[in-house]
Amino acid sequence: MECKKCGAKWETGKKMSESLTVCPFCRESLSKKEEPKFYDNSRDALAAIMKMYGAEVLLGKLTSHFPDFAPDVSKNVKKLVYAVYENDAAKVLKNNLSASQADRERAVKVAIQKLTEAFIVPDMAETIIYEFTAALGWQVSKPAPPPEPTKQPTDKPTETRSSSQQQAPGLTLLANARNQTATGIATEILQGKTRNLQFGSYKWRVLEVQSDAALMITEDIVEKRPYNEKYTAVTWETCTLRQYLNGDFLQKFTGEERGKIIETRISNPNNLWYGIPGGSDTMDKIFLLSLKEVDRYFGNSGDYQQKRRKSLKNGNWIAHSDGYGFSNAHDIDRQVKFTNEACWWWLRSPGGNSFLAAFVDYDGIVYVHGSFVSNDGGGVRPAFWLNLKS
Repeated sequence: MECKKCGAKWETGKKMSESLTVCPFCRESLSKKEEPKFYDNSRDALAAIMKMYGAEVLLGKLTSHFPDFAPDVSKNVKKLVYAVYENDAAKVLKNNLSASQADRERAVKVAIQKLTEAFIVPDMAETIIYEFTAALGWQVSKPAPPPEPTKQPTDKPTETRSSSQQQAPGLTLLANARNQTATGIATEILQGKTRNLQFGSYKWRVLEVQSDAALMITEDIVEKRPYNEKYTAVTWETCTLRQYLNGDFLQKFTGEERGKIIETRISNPNNLWYGIPGGSDTMDKIFLLSLKEVDRYFGNSGDYQQKRRKSLKNGNWIAHSDGYGFSNAHDIDRQVKFTNEACWWWLRSPGGNSFLAAFVDYDGIVYVHGSFVSNDGGGVRPAFWLNLKS
């Protein structure tokens, strides 16, 4: 035996070992248990519980221990941890403690699916499940986002000015260059170019060309914003993101650039899977894609229109009457980045109720059920119709 306090070691018989409760040298209690430390985050608390009690407690009885290890974490974090048990995600991980690496990776996907089916935001579901797997010591991690294509550096304007301010010579040249780009983009599109087209401060791709107009969407996410500032029932017509895109965001373009953006009547149909009203049609210069449009312009699979609900079961996507989204061979084309990291992005369509808005996840899966409208982690990919006339 060994005393942790004084470091003394000695040999004892089985009976003496069972009856000996104090160190014979320093009298320190041998039955004294290590006192838990307090942690201010769930990741460290989960790792400490695993170290002290093992996987059986981590995946079986954690609700009686977690508050002691992380007393000061927010209620939302505690709810997220408890959701792992309440929605059987912990059971999925527990059943794969001795599984192969491939089976563990599939179990992680299923565990995340359990949480998202309980209407937990996918990013949060992933975060907490990977915290559990880190505590377990599993060598699993989020799939790496696709490599970013090499981009040529471009000069981007960083200053704004009022019409009453005198324009510096350098800014005049920059504005003139942008105006030439606004004119030149039409020529490039008519010549067949569809990707990485410079317009304003962003790179764009062409989704469709109709006569003298082209439907454009940014190559990547331009910023993160909630669909609506407050958690309340909204439609595209009433949400704050629409107000921002057709207000402050639109003003980031020069006058000539804004003149190339066509004001368009935007249809806002109901959510086909859940019957949630899409609201009135709107007149917008800048907008987001709808569920129907994201399906049409990224592969045209028809999965949304055909109401093909799908769920992840045992690592495979299968037809399911309660499925919340669709995944297909075109997922990779819907994957985009924000500041060099994979990120999910909003659609304008309603989700499973009027407090939710549909979105495309970081892995390209279209979530028809949606996320809470006040979620500020959603990416914005503006779209507009560009006038191709000279």
